[in-house]
Amino acid sequence: MEHGSGEKLKCDQCGMETPSSVYLTRHMRERHGPGREKLELHCKVPGCGYKTIRKYMLKSHMEVKHDDNDERPPVEKKHLCTECGNSYSHKSGLSFHMR
Repeated sequence: MEHGSGEKLKCDQCGMETPSSVYLTRHMRERHGPGREKLELHCKVPGCGYKTIRKYMLKSHMEVKHDDNDERPPVEKKHLCTECGNSYSHKSGLSFHMR
């Protein structure tokens, strides 16, 4: 499937959509696979509820969303994909998306 073809693959368990079978496979393993609860890292900020299995993602979440346990306003997503309209707060996110 080519980027921008408009076709989306959908997770049959939660409805998440992605244009990539690689992302869908990873999503299924990490979000719905057996034993994933043991791997989850949780944001410690009361009321946040963010969780991930990747340490660097939790660190990024804390930098973007929280400052010394106080919520900051959301970061502006100024890096826009010209093919599909997705936006990213960091240029690296857009670069990863475009691969």
